[in-house]
Order: sequence, then structure tokens, then C-alpha cells
Amino acid sequence: MLDVRSKGEFEGGALPKAVNISIGDDAFDSKVLTLDKDKPVLFYCAGGFRSRKAVAKLKELGFQNINHIHRGYMSWKPDSQS
Repeated sequence: MLDVRSKGEFEGGALPKAVNISIGDDAFDSKVLTLDKDKPVLFYCAGGFRSRKAVAKLKELGFQNINHIHRGYMSWKPDSQS
């Protein structure tokens, strides 16, 4: 599970066991290329926009089993439900 938000957003709260690789990082491509392209990948950001960009980028890089949380971390975060 990859969190593509900024480091500051990630440090403010994240899904359990998520790894942070910011879509805004200049080294995003090289960092995700260290992942196994054959394993499923789940992306999320705050609201869904950046994770959709990450999905498109990973498709370009040859990943096949890609998903994202459509409404992002804010839709999952427990205190966002109140």
C-alpha cells in the first residue's frame, strides 16, 4: 500500500503499514521501480486526484495490478466520518 501524499501529510496520519512515496517527488519513478511489478499495488492520497495520477504513471512503467482508494485517505480516516 502506497501513500502518494507529501511527507508532511503522511506524518500527520496514514493507513496502517502504508509506505510513503510522494507523487511530487522528483525520484518517484525510480522509487516505485524498486517495487515488484507482479504484486498488487494500492495507492491513496488525500482525496483521490494524486492517486489517479500515480495509477496512470505506474501503468506507463509496466505495472499491471494497480488500484487506488477513489476518495483518498480523507474518506477512510475515522474522524472524517463525523
